[in-house]
Amino acid sequence: LLLGHAFDADWFRSKRDTPYRVLGLAEDATDAEVDQAYRRLISQYHPDKLSGVAEELRRQAEDKASEI
Repeated sequence: LLLGHAFDADWFRSKRDTPYRVLGLAEDATDAEVDQAYRRLISQYHPDKLSGVAEELRRQAEDKASEI
């Protein structure tokens, strides 16, 4: 029973499986909402904006920016 619930709840799917999840949007989001979410997230995580931080934080930002 628990295993069935796990599949129903998407426990075994990657959080990265849809672009909408990466952007924090519902799958019925409009193009304008997608554009706004992309711009907001990329401005937060773009590696060029984090030039003075520790190398580990910069690497995490690069990973997040490439995911976005």
